[in-house]
Amino acid sequence: MPPSRRRRYAIGTAAVVLVAAAVAVTVALHHSGPPAPPDARAAGVAVVVGNTVYLPDGRTVELPVPDGAQVGRVVIVPAGYLYDVSGSGAPASLRLAEGPGAYQDLGMLGNSDYRVSPDGRTAVVIALDAEWNGTTTAIDLATGTRKTNKTFETGTVINVAGDWALLRDDNSPNDTRATALWNYRTGAVVKGADPSFTEYGVLASGAVLRGIHVPPMGQPTGPLPSCYAVVPTAEFSAIQTGYCGREIIQQAWLSPTGDWALATVSGALPDGGDEMVMLRVADLAAGRWTPVALDPLAIPSEATFWDSPTSIVIWGEDDYLRCTTAGTCTDLHLPLTDHVAQTLGIPA
Repeated sequence: MPPSRRRRYAIGTAAVVLVAAAVAVTVALHHSGPPAPPDARAAGVAVVVGNTVYLPDGRTVELPVPDGAQVGRVVIVPAGYLYDVSGSGAPASLRLAEGPGAYQDLGMLGNSDYRVSPDGRTAVVIALDAEWNGTTTAIDLATGTRKTNKTFETGTVINVAGDWALLRDDNSPNDTRATALWNYRTGAVVKGADPSFTEYGVLASGAVLRGIHVPPMGQPTGPLPSCYAVVPTAEFSAIQTGYCGREIIQQAWLSPTGDWALATVSGALPDGGDEMVMLRVADLAAGRWTPVALDPLAIPSEATFWDSPTSIVIWGEDDYLRCTTAGTCTDLHLPLTDHVAQTLGIPA
């Protein structure tokens, strides 16, 4: 090609590049603006962005919040939308929205780590009074009736099932935290046998999934194997039988029916890393270790919750996942920057 034609070709190519770049910028500017709302319908779960709840049926609900406050966790229950708000200069508080613009203020919270019974009827919280004293409180969300428990001065609600709440004393060292069962209907309290035991959760019957000889997170394994069992309420303070082995369950989330547990097992991977597995609770009770490995991208967090008796919503690498007791996980295509709301006590 002659030099003059080469120059004209180069100039023409540069012009095309510049025009294409200008079109790209124009298109980018044209599409800028608020992000598209989350696809709650496709995900099959309610999604919270700001103070707006996007429901799987296509509806949206605006949650009332004070100026400058933020919505934390949202749980959809038969009585309405239960959620905590914080960041307005006051302590975190719990609200129950019953309709457009209408809500009940359920009081200040010691922390936002409240628990709700699987039927969606009762919330068990650490409530603060006017003097900022914390008390474990069960709130009937349909009637507003309250029951209180003062077994521990500062505690954590591990989980709630049936009429039972499993409580942990946070005023003691990590490796000797006492626990207690509280029946918030009858007021009965059953204290754990040994604060060095590990209680993972209570079942609707009042039985507890418990471990013994479980080293605290980050501590070396002891000389004795770790043992796991389901301990009836009446034997909460007794020695247990069940599965014993070298496996160390650091965390566990019981399914709504208590049939399964999602568990973090320390050092179970070939490289010494932790593994997420599904465990059938009946197998542990019968002395069997039959884990179902989960997708390695699944990461437990405060957003982890069961959305059915056989599936759990959990963090993935970038998006939320729905993982089943069969070990399979599906990407919900919802970014971790969104909040996913749990639904309890409402038929699917």
